[in-house]
Amino acid sequence: MRVFVDYHHGGLYHALHLLFVERLGCELYRPIGLEWAKKGIWRYSDNPPTQKQYLDPVNCVLKPDGYYYWRDQAEEIDHKCLTWDQFKKMDIDLILSTVWQHTYTFAVLQKVEKQKAKYARLAGNSGELMDWSVHPNFIDTTNLYQEPNWANRVVIHQEFPVDQFFWTSPPKTKRIRSYLNCFNETPYYNIWHQYKSKMLDFEWMMHGLNGDDGFITPTSQLAQSMRDTSFIWHIKQHGEGFGHIIHNAFAVGRPVITVKSYYKGKMIFPLLEDGITCLDLDGRTEKENIERIRYYSNPKMLLALSLNCRSRFEQNVNFDEDERKIREWLKKLV
Repeated sequence: MRVFVDYHHGGLYHALHLLFVERLGCELYRPIGLEWAKKGIWRYSDNPPTQKQYLDPVNCVLKPDGYYYWRDQAEEIDHKCLTWDQFKKMDIDLILSTVWQHTYTFAVLQKVEKQKAKYARLAGNSGELMDWSVHPNFIDTTNLYQEPNWANRVVIHQEFPVDQFFWTSPPKTKRIRSYLNCFNETPYYNIWHQYKSKMLDFEWMMHGLNGDDGFITPTSQLAQSMRDTSFIWHIKQHGEGFGHIIHNAFAVGRPVITVKSYYKGKMIFPLLEDGITCLDLDGRTEKENIERIRYYSNPKMLLALSLNCRSRFEQNVNFDEDERKIREWLKKLV
């Protein structure tokens, strides 16, 4: 089976690689070459530098088999890419769009160029455009969307390498890390510094894009960094779709400091339980929250939280079961 998909998020593409290539034995391709944008098919951005970032083959290696390969240094996988001409000549079985900007252009691509292929939409974020008349085949990695009765929908998690994100007992050092991209642009940036100024016995580290302590890559080093901390500060005011970082945190068994209500209805919500797997800042004063963080940083309490996190992850996230559901979903493609 040949699957053609767009690319915008490294973690999501890695998840699709693990699912379609590693588990199902499919061939997975993504577009390369600025012609995709010139033809109005690739619409993720109208900004020329962004188009070059995602589509310019100068960043790829042309291998003897005639295909361009792009190395994702962060996710440590290779993307096999198709030029427009290669796409035209190849038989494709499934065309998959993962961003709302491609909802209609990829549907037209299937109808005009690959009538024998099936078309599907994948949602990884909240609040995305959905048009069930265009994409009756739907992969939901957020559990946020309600499809019509006749739609072919499956709900799965975005897989990540659990052989990297494994559990170890928490370190004895009192350490709090954040991995949010552009954390400095969020309302909780100042709150982070307020807590930090009053908890000088803790080591505070802010990673992620524009973070004070640098972006951590590749994923193997990210996983090690997560294991080497006591708590992971993760607060997204508008919640998120799937949420790789917060799922990663549970996989390695590190409790999150968060605001639980922001995640109601989201994929991660069943894993969040205040005082059991997370520390919910909502409904308490700053002083009370600081006292709770100190209390749960006690090695005995922290170990209990850590074990709870990993156990809750194993209870709620089963990539083998997701594979089974995708296999059934593929049989029902329309």
